[in-house]
Amino acid sequence: MTEAAALARRQGVRLHTHLAETDDEGRPVAYNRVAGVVVTAYTDAAEGTLTLEGVGGRFVEVVLHPRVTISATSDAATAAALHADAHHACFIANSVNFPVRCEPHITVAAA
Repeated sequence: MTEAAALARRQGVRLHTHLAETDDEGRPVAYNRVAGVVVTAYTDAAEGTLTLEGVGGRFVEVVLHPRVTISATSDAATAAALHADAHHACFIANSVNFPVRCEPHITVAAA
């Protein structure tokens, strides 16, 4: 977590749960500042699995499904590595008592 905070400070961005401070169009700016990965589109769809217990319940797992489109000049492996690093430093994922998995889908735009 300390490394993620230091990285955010060096890059002049706020630390966010998935290193995804967004611009006015909702694209993560940290990708571009950190590694030259240019994001042209970004959406995420989380799925949670619940178990019911008596009159209540609890989450037993959450899976994030970020869908990222990057420019033709950007590197998909770098984008994937940034997702993995950000997920491991995620405040929320590290604070809950159930697994949170991140399964990014990265598309490189046509040239």
